[in-house]
Amino acid sequence: MKIMIVEDSSVELKRINRLVAEAAPRADIRTFSDSLDALAAFEDGQFLPDVAFLDIEMPSPTGMELARAMCARKANLNVIFTTAYADYLQDAFQMFASGYLLKPFSAEDIKTQLEHLRYPVKSDDCAYFAKTFGVFDFYYKGNPVHFSSARAKELLAYLIDRQGSSVTKKDIFAALFEDSEYNNSKQDLLKKIIRSLKTTLDEIGGGDILIHSRNSYAIDPTLFTCDLYAVLASGGQPDGSMPYMEQYAWAEYRF
Repeated sequence: MKIMIVEDSSVELKRINRLVAEAAPRADIRTFSDSLDALAAFEDGQFLPDVAFLDIEMPSPTGMELARAMCARKANLNVIFTTAYADYLQDAFQMFASGYLLKPFSAEDIKTQLEHLRYPVKSDDCAYFAKTFGVFDFYYKGNPVHFSSARAKELLAYLIDRQGSSVTKKDIFAALFEDSEYNNSKQDLLKKIIRSLKTTLDEIGGGDILIHSRNSYAIDPTLFTCDLYAVLASGGQPDGSMPYMEQYAWAEYRF
């Protein structure tokens, strides 16, 4: 699902982005603080969303004007207005908007809206999904995967960050343990971490995601979907409005 968020308040834009990411962790989300930029991205075909969360009271074009312009080109666009005022309910009703959220709203409110879209969006058939924006999580059939080892989960995050490139055990150790000495006991620990990750992936039928070749490891990025990969594939770059794998120190300055 592709989701556009347009909000001229930077604070509110970050908040809505966080809530939408929580409600729809598999979605490809793009944010815009300027409605003209959003309209240009839409008209140029750079980003054609399935759902658009639009603030109403913005400098021209307003949210209503933006919705009319976009719906004229994409009739099945699900428009969800976000506003602090109930005054525009009639206008939204006349436009056949998919939803109307009064601020402040919650991630659960957003989830409810997405579950009852005027134009339902076909879900992705891929069973595995990696969420890298915010706190890293890996999903199988929509449910977060439980890792018996926190380090095994971090290893998967690190390999996903490498986007299919191979890394050595020393590379992995340096990322996961920073300045620790790479001695025999730590090498044994690393073997256990790798084994734990392989076991977890095997349990959900995703053993092929992890690639082992001699002393190097990688993931096969064709076997799962990922919010970061979706952004990069469209020619974009993470805009900094959401933290990236925020629980891991090695990911702090990636984007």
